[in-house]
Amino acid sequence: VYCKIRAHPDRLRTEADRINHPMPLDENFMKQICDDGRKEKFGWGPIKYTSFANELIPYTGHYSAYDRERAAVDDIPFKTFESMSFRNVDRIKLISSIIEAPIPQQGCGLKIKDLTVKKACLAVFPLH
Repeated sequence: VYCKIRAHPDRLRTEADRINHPMPLDENFMKQICDDGRKEKFGWGPIKYTSFANELIPYTGHYSAYDRERAAVDDIPFKTFESMSFRNVDRIKLISSIIEAPIPQQGCGLKIKDLTVKKACLAVFPLH
């Protein structure tokens, strides 16, 4: 028996916020912030970087814990993927977290490892 589990993007955002899931930041927006500064909000001007590290791109590889409220007002420039908020690997991790989260935290309260040990499930394979 195969079971396909999906989650609405709003539910994934709620779970990402609950577990502080690290999300990649958008490189173009990060460059814009550094070039322009954020004096009006935070009181700091443009940030310049030196050119000694030409092979390194200073705006890539930055992550921040997902915060639903700040993402809604574009305060944190989270990267989006093909009109979705999350990459496939992020969706798999978040759905797994929802399945294993306790019921009071709006989860299913199922422990996947325990289900396989007790032979309630033969195996679990997350696919995208």
